[in-house]
This record gives sequence, C-alpha cells and structure tokens, in this order.
Amino acid sequence: NYTRRKEMKVIVELRGGLGNQLFCYAFGYAIAKQNGAQLLIDSSMNDSGIQRDLEIQKFKIQYLRRIAIRYTKNKFLRLIGYNYIRRKFQIGLLTKTYSDEECYISFKKISIKHSTYFRGYWQNYRFFEEYRKEIQDMMKFVDKPSAGFDKWLRELEKSNSVSVHIRRGDYITLGWQLNEQYYIDAINDIISNNINTKLYIFSDDLEYCKQFINKYYKDIEVSYVEYESDNRTVEDLILMSHCKQMILANSSYSWWAAYLNKKSNPRIICPVYKQWKESYYPDEWEKVKVSD
Repeated sequence: NYTRRKEMKVIVELRGGLGNQLFCYAFGYAIAKQNGAQLLIDSSMNDSGIQRDLEIQKFKIQYLRRIAIRYTKNKFLRLIGYNYIRRKFQIGLLTKTYSDEECYISFKKISIKHSTYFRGYWQNYRFFEEYRKEIQDMMKFVDKPSAGFDKWLRELEKSNSVSVHIRRGDYITLGWQLNEQYYIDAINDIISNNINTKLYIFSDDLEYCKQFINKYYKDIEVSYVEYESDNRTVEDLILMSHCKQMILANSSYSWWAAYLNKKSNPRIICPVYKQWKESYYPDEWEKVKVSD
C-alpha cells in the first residue's frame, strides 16, 4: 500500500476509460508524493456505471484506500443531494475540492495545505513526469496474462515491430476519427526508413483495418492483433508499449501505450488534431498536424 506519512489526503476521482483513469491516477500519485500526503482513489463514477469500467485496478498501482460508492439513480434522492452527502462523508467534511478540466493545454504546479479532492481529467504529463519510471514500474498485471498475450509479446520482441493504433467505434459518431492520409503518411515514412519492418494493427474495428491496409499495402508484413482474453484492454495497452516504433491514434489510451514504452529511443508518431494539441504530447514525440 501507499506509504503513510501524514494525515493530509490527496483524493483523486477516476474518470473515463483506462487511458483517462491512468491520467487521473498518475496525477494524484504525483500530487500526493510532492505534498507528503496519503493517496486515495475514488472509483465511484466507474462503479456506478456513470463512467466506463474500472480497468486500472488490473495493474499493481499504489494507494492507501479506494472509495467506491454506488450512487443512487433515484430522482428524489438525487434531488435532495443524497449522493453528494454520501461522497462528502467518505472524503471528509473539511476536504477541499479542486477542479481543472483544461489542464491538457495549461499547466501549473499544485501545492496543497489541506486534504484535497481532485476532479478532472488531468491530461498533462508535466504533472507527473518526474515519477515516470515509478509509474511505468507499477504497470504489472494483478492476474496472470492470457496465453494470447504471451504469444504476441514474444513475437513483438523478436521483430522490428511497429504498432498502429486505429480507433473507430464512438469516434465516428463524435467526428474524431482520423483520416486515412495520416496513417498512410506515417506508415510510408516508417517503412521507407526501416528494413524488415512489420506492422501490428491494434483496433476496435479490425475488419475496417484489413480493408484499409489491403487497399494501400500489398507487399509489407502486417499482423492484426487478435486473441482471446478477459483483459484485452490492459493487455493490448502493454503489448503496444513493447513495440519498437509506434503510430498513435488521437486517444488517451494510445498516449499511455507510448508513455509506458521503455525501449531505447522509440520512434513515436502522434496526431495533432482538435483537442489533441501539440502540448498534449512529450517534446520527443513526432507530432503530425491532421486535417478533417
């Protein structure tokens, strides 16, 4: 468990899918370390089905305690503040609340003097960059990985592997899907500068990916990462992080796969598109401006 030093608490609310949960956790971990405080995580939004499934618990993350309230959906109880009161008692009546949801484009050092509850997405790596290695080292599975994961990991490690993350699904409805030209240019750039490159496609729509790759690339080695597992989300993230080069999607999930990469000077190509500004990415990553 997280080392207990003082009674002051940093409580961070987890939000979104795995990528955003990691941003929230890493932010909270750094603020707690910097301020000599205890770290608590609040997964109530995920546990209540308001946010996506809680996946971060599948990694060996460090914290003192987890708050997990099942929020009521009863309209009357919500109207009289029942959920708010329950949360307030869990986090502490005197705990301050701090929110900054624009931190992926702005950054300021945060110092606290009281127990503080943090609400937001905290998508700015500058908050926790000094603890990058510690965070990377925590990304070990709680449960034994699947046989499929082990098979793909062995292959990625022995080949000149390039992960290509193509996210579709809800991005099509939201209008956030990257155009094909971004992937064409990135793939062409990598294969023109490398010998025996092999692409590994990670996606929530592999059928589309197969049509796309077959349309433009006939003579390069490509594998579509598929396997049976109850933990595909966390396992895919770690598999991508083991690739020698990476082509990212505009996704916090994709971002974390690259941030966890421990290879020596991996080449990472990332899209600058809409809210995914240049400041969202570390300086050493190759940023490509993408049009609609």
